[in-house]
Amino acid sequence: MTGLHALEFAAWAAGALLLGWIVRDAWCTSRDYDERLLTSSREGEIEKDLIEAAANLERIEDAVERLPGAKTS
Repeated sequence: MTGLHALEFAAWAAGALLLGWIVRDAWCTSRDYDERLLTSSREGEIEKDLIEAAANLERIEDAVERLPGAKTS
């Protein structure tokens, strides 16, 4: 077996391992999550949630600063 044959064999083995990993991950994901949940995402939904969370955090920080005895920086 030459060096090129060994390299080819290693590439096929790596490809087979990656394929096995992908199939296992797909199986675990489909077992743990409902298909409707996995396909229900609408475009921009995550960004909208992040913007809302940032706005809520800003309101909380403002409220904490207005508490009696709160230190302002």
